[in-house]
Amino acid sequence: MTRSVRLALFLLFLLTVLAALLRIYFSDERRLQRYAGKIEQSLQHREEEAQGFISKLSLDPAIQPAAELLGEPWGLAPFNIAWYRGDSLVFSLNNRYLPIDILPEKHASPYFLQEADSSLFVGKWAAEDRIIWLPLWERFGLESSFLKDGFTGLPDIPDAVRPFAQAPGALVRSPDGEPLAYLRSEGPIQDPLERGIMFWLFVGIGLAATYLLNQAAGFLSRRFSPWLGILFLLVVMVGMRLLLNPLLASHPVDPSILQVPILNQSLGGLLLNTFFLLWGMLFFHRNMEDLRFPSLPTAGAILLSAVHYLSILLGMLLIAQTIRNLVLHSDLNLYLSNIFSIDAGSALAILAMALLFLAFFLFSHRMGRVIVSMGLSPVRRMLAFGLSLAAVIPFYYWTHNSFPLEQFLLGAIAYVVMLDLFSEEESPNLSWLILWLGIFSGLTALLLSGYHLEKGNAIQQDLARRLALEWKEDQGEETMRAGKFESLFPVTAIPEKPDAEGMEYAIYRKGLLVGRSPGGNFPLDETGLAVSPKAGELVNTRGPGRIEWTYRSEQGLTAIVSREVEGVMGPISLFSLLFALFVVIMPLLAFFNYWFDFLPPTLDFVQLRRPTLSNRIQLSVISFLLLAFIGIGYFSYLNFRQNADYNQEVQVKQKIDALMGEIGAWLQTQDTLPATTGLSDQLLGFGRFHDMDLLVYDSDGKILASTFSPRLHRELAGSRMNSVPRYWLSKGSRSLDLQEEQLGNLQYRTAYLSVRKGAGAPLAFIGMPFVIQPSLWQEEISGFISTLISVYAFMLIFVGAFAIYIAGSITRPISELGESLRKLELGKNEPLSYNRQDELGALIEEYNRTLGKLEDSTRKLAQSERESAWREMAKQVAHEIKNPLTPMRLSIQHMQYALLLQPEKVNHLVDQVSKTILEQIDSLNEIATAFLNFAKMPQAENSTFSINELLANVHGLFRNEQPEFELSLSLPEENILVFADKNQLMRVFNNLYKNAIQAIPEGRQGNIRTRLFLREGEVVVQVSDSGSGIPEATRDKVFVPNFTTKSSGSGLGLALSKNIVETAGGKIYFETAPEQGTDFFVELPPAPTGNS
Repeated sequence: MTRSVRLALFLLFLLTVLAALLRIYFSDERRLQRYAGKIEQSLQHREEEAQGFISKLSLDPAIQPAAELLGEPWGLAPFNIAWYRGDSLVFSLNNRYLPIDILPEKHASPYFLQEADSSLFVGKWAAEDRIIWLPLWERFGLESSFLKDGFTGLPDIPDAVRPFAQAPGALVRSPDGEPLAYLRSEGPIQDPLERGIMFWLFVGIGLAATYLLNQAAGFLSRRFSPWLGILFLLVVMVGMRLLLNPLLASHPVDPSILQVPILNQSLGGLLLNTFFLLWGMLFFHRNMEDLRFPSLPTAGAILLSAVHYLSILLGMLLIAQTIRNLVLHSDLNLYLSNIFSIDAGSALAILAMALLFLAFFLFSHRMGRVIVSMGLSPVRRMLAFGLSLAAVIPFYYWTHNSFPLEQFLLGAIAYVVMLDLFSEEESPNLSWLILWLGIFSGLTALLLSGYHLEKGNAIQQDLARRLALEWKEDQGEETMRAGKFESLFPVTAIPEKPDAEGMEYAIYRKGLLVGRSPGGNFPLDETGLAVSPKAGELVNTRGPGRIEWTYRSEQGLTAIVSREVEGVMGPISLFSLLFALFVVIMPLLAFFNYWFDFLPPTLDFVQLRRPTLSNRIQLSVISFLLLAFIGIGYFSYLNFRQNADYNQEVQVKQKIDALMGEIGAWLQTQDTLPATTGLSDQLLGFGRFHDMDLLVYDSDGKILASTFSPRLHRELAGSRMNSVPRYWLSKGSRSLDLQEEQLGNLQYRTAYLSVRKGAGAPLAFIGMPFVIQPSLWQEEISGFISTLISVYAFMLIFVGAFAIYIAGSITRPISELGESLRKLELGKNEPLSYNRQDELGALIEEYNRTLGKLEDSTRKLAQSERESAWREMAKQVAHEIKNPLTPMRLSIQHMQYALLLQPEKVNHLVDQVSKTILEQIDSLNEIATAFLNFAKMPQAENSTFSINELLANVHGLFRNEQPEFELSLSLPEENILVFADKNQLMRVFNNLYKNAIQAIPEGRQGNIRTRLFLREGEVVVQVSDSGSGIPEATRDKVFVPNFTTKSSGSGLGLALSKNIVETAGGKIYFETAPEQGTDFFVELPPAPTGNS
């Protein structure tokens, strides 16, 4: 079990236990108590803020509002302070949190609850005539992304939790510690923090389980068969996907994102599916490296190649259908024409598409490699591809794809041609990465553009029918927006995002224009339209940059819906944005691959583990360009936003001046003023003329009317005007600067005017609320950023290609120099050629000069070594021959002496001398044979044999011959085969055993251990002795010929052993320690699979 597997098991156990304990710990009771504590802290903090505000006032607002109230954003304060005179309200800080206009009854406690319009407020008596109102829980009558029912300032408290005045429930105490309210749940409590924690715990559990299961599948693939590993992984993924369905529904981080419906699944389900698909493709690519068919007949290879090509084309259809479902059958914004419209759902959808493309690329690359392995010529490969194109056409029509068939076939041909070229590459570089990013960005841009056009047409058709069928005369100036009837003018305070955004429409009855969208430019007479459809007919017309759909109902109403469409620049901008997004994703992918190494080595474009100089140059240039783009984009964003805010304020002020001038001119023409109702109607008419939302108040500040629809009027207008602007306008001011106000989560500004004739008292007050609409500056800056991205995307392509060229021109000579150094052999080197006079030229010139010097030195060294070797060999041969010659000389001299003095013993002496001379002659023969064997090793006769048996035989031989020594042998259960000369290896091990025996000094227990094992794919034999070790001064000479530490022998044994082992493709070395012994290691490669 590897260290990573143990770590994954530990994390899986730890996270599982932690998730189980948290599930037990989390309960509704604990949640309600935690929420009650948050509410108490919020109430205390807001009360302290209100008291601090009161202490700073220089005057009593009930008498005269202090000047510091004017222009300050007290309308945004999360509290209200009301002053009363008698029972009547005389002044309040804002009208946002004002539950009642009269002074409530005095309570025993300084804190009390007050309900108003289903909202709940906490009142605090700050003085006899002063109450601090703290909103506890707010309910809005209007559903909006800005108006959400809930506890004020605490959006993380779930919607199911509600406050009640009576027990039971979790107690909420007032700042003085008295019981104030009780919290109860009206349904399951979905706490976002807890759900987030549990979700990420389950993600960690899933990743750890994924890693362990992947390791198990890899083991099955290596030990048995890749197909068994793939089958196991497929079963695992299906099981995990089924188990994750309930988890996705109950523990997403944000259900509104992950549960976006996409046809018959959710966005979270799509992400899971793409993750499992990518996991499977990574495993398939890594474990099917040996999937090749090199020996098929030509016809079979063509047919099998056609099947592989068909699988690639079917994958393209699957991707197109998935993207079509994303665009047509979900509310996700995937056209990305406005980069600020990219929300979390869109980002996750783009991530899912990127993962899907990566999985498809892995699959198609593996198929391409298999096709290349069949060895077909390009012509025959094209024949196979043609067969696959013909076979995919029925599948194309079966999927009901809206793309024209010829476009699909052209895209398929382009992709497969590039794939064939890439599949033949063994080590792809960054240029291929940029090319593939461009290909997938282009394909995605074309698909998204086409399906977005299809979706827009469907929306237009539906809207045209609804307008013609649902329009009624009594709707007046109301019209249809996103399938709901709403105010004619833009609802600036509560903007929405309808499906029909960006569309203009008009309604005609009896040939005359009876209704239109704001800003729509349509003829007043139906005869001015480009087409006139029949009853029940829907007609499409397309002009320069626009698409129009016209429908006539059976009742004679004609509706025309028009929208702008982008030309060729739309897909180009989309391509640029997608290319930029994919470029951003790639570093993240490279970073994860650096740590987890999940990508196949043949697809490691970036090579962060071993980056080459060329890669570093390319990455540096591209990174610098990306950083420049990010910096320019960010500062442009700040500048555009600041300018847009300022321009909108200027426009609003210009409208205010125009409105004041028009009201003043109208008042001068009136001898007698109309009644209050008539005055408000006239003022609202001025607001509609200037395309502005208005709130009209009477002279006491009570609301009269507004341009908003009734449901918006109730929420936005309230019951009365803000006290601060009403006071100052009553004192003679005609208008006030923009006042900051807030409704729900929406901050907006309101300009206030007083309507008066001459110097008289105010007849009415007008409030003009508006927001700085992000869509205005977002559209402007989005256009700029899109253009910038387009420029930088193409710059990135060209600069990337240029960086690759420059890096190649720099590193190519260095690579050639490195290759020459790798192949450097004495006497066999060629000088390098480089024509440029630069630093590399100087380096290569110096290399060539040094190479010449090296050749001269090599010749001199070779000559010197040959002469030295002859001298050493002559000395050694002379020494070895001289040893047996000495006893031979003495024996003959002894015989000569005996002939003179004892002739009767000559016969006996001749026999004795002859025996001695023959023994020495045999010794000379052995010496000559040893030197001859060393000079010319016999040709190795390699064969595959069991090294277990060889070691057992050698061990048994020496154990029988040396019973006084303790010899041990450790062999693995697995029978290990090597491919070498068995007899020569036996000589090696015999020599090691002899050396081990002779290395043990007298008086020490001899212990010789032999062990056979595998290490990093190599066969290792270890022979250890308990001798005195090899002295440090002689360790470098152990394998030198003629070196020996023994009193006898030629000193050629270990030199011969080294020669034999290296001839077999292995190596021999030793480790020694003084007085502890020596370990000799023989490493050999295992026998290749298939040798017998």
